[in-house]
Amino acid sequence: MPKTICLKADLFKGSIYRIIFMGLSFLVSLLIAAISGTAIFGSLSLMIVNAAILLIFSGLGTDAALVWHWAGEKLNPRAGYSFVTLSGLVQLLLFGMAEWISLQVWDKTLLARGSAQTFLWPETLYFVGLVLLEKWGSLFYATHKAVRANQILAIISFVFALFLAFSVRGLGIRVDDPFSLFAGFTFIQGLSLMVAFHLSVPGIRPGWIAGKDLRSLFQFSFLVFITNGIQFLAYRIDYWFIDHYQGEAGVGVYAQANRFAQLLWVVPNILAALLIPALSKREGAMTTSGFMTYPRFLMRWNAILLPLVPLTAWLIYKYLMPASFMPGWEALLWMIPGYYFFGLTLLLAAWFSAMGQLKVNLTGSLICLTLITLADALLIPRWGALGAALANTFAYSLTTLYFMLRFKARTGIDHLSFWRSKD
Repeated sequence: MPKTICLKADLFKGSIYRIIFMGLSFLVSLLIAAISGTAIFGSLSLMIVNAAILLIFSGLGTDAALVWHWAGEKLNPRAGYSFVTLSGLVQLLLFGMAEWISLQVWDKTLLARGSAQTFLWPETLYFVGLVLLEKWGSLFYATHKAVRANQILAIISFVFALFLAFSVRGLGIRVDDPFSLFAGFTFIQGLSLMVAFHLSVPGIRPGWIAGKDLRSLFQFSFLVFITNGIQFLAYRIDYWFIDHYQGEAGVGVYAQANRFAQLLWVVPNILAALLIPALSKREGAMTTSGFMTYPRFLMRWNAILLPLVPLTAWLIYKYLMPASFMPGWEALLWMIPGYYFFGLTLLLAAWFSAMGQLKVNLTGSLICLTLITLADALLIPRWGALGAALANTFAYSLTTLYFMLRFKARTGIDHLSFWRSKD
């Protein structure tokens, strides 16, 4: 079988399992929200956001560097394993130090911003789980075993969603502590990936990292780290604005609407994660013309989802969620066009990353953060979640235009959204 066909088959299988996993994760978030209510779900959402920021800034982009170097056979596997485990230990050490400082200075935990008695162990368990997920997930992707990783995550998510469904329906299961439950779920996912990786790649152990490899890894990871940090702030700075003006309940309403909109990012995020190692391979790498199949497919796929997501969201708001979440539906209508266009940006950024053009991604992230911060500052004080939704559409659409222009300048290709029969 030709290498290009095998490559596309692997991408397809990896995408299917990732879609299943992401769909189940979305269902888990809905059920957690239904159990928690707006205020508790707002606190949980802030914990997730704060943990993600700490994960990005403590990780220094090392996971993306590992995938790019290992998948492209630019790094000895034993050195790569040492790199990922050491970076994970550093992240846990930094978390412990930051948690201690937060408790000593503010008498509040770092992530949930609450009392140590209630939140310290759940958020510690959650952050350890995140590190395991990130590090061993990157090892699966670097070794072209993404299908296996997503199979494992999908199975765990299915079991957890089933457990929550029994609780929501009052079928003999009661959940009194959503924080601890969600933290335990994340930890089990991360631990399962770590165990499964060592079972599928037996005998791998740490090795010496050569100086030139270390320099190459950090040169790549530093730009990724800066870019990811800026882009994440662009994604989530609206949470802090809303928390300031409307409190945790306002964050809960907006966060759930945001999760519905992010359904348009499920496919592009999956494809981006799978395409980077496919484009970076030393032998049999995907060509730019082969890559073009995916943006064109994405634009058509998301065009189908564009009306379906708000309709599905309205039904869920009306028949599953507490009535206090319903104001988020109008915000969803205003933010969803921006999420549609930005799906294309996620794929183009993956292409620039695989090509080593990281400065393009950095510039795009700076543009996005600047636009969304200014728009949030102007719109959220007056219109709250609706203002944040409008800011999203404004910033994401203009950022996508920048990436399209840069891609055209680099390749001469401008037919990103046209369907072709050969696709």
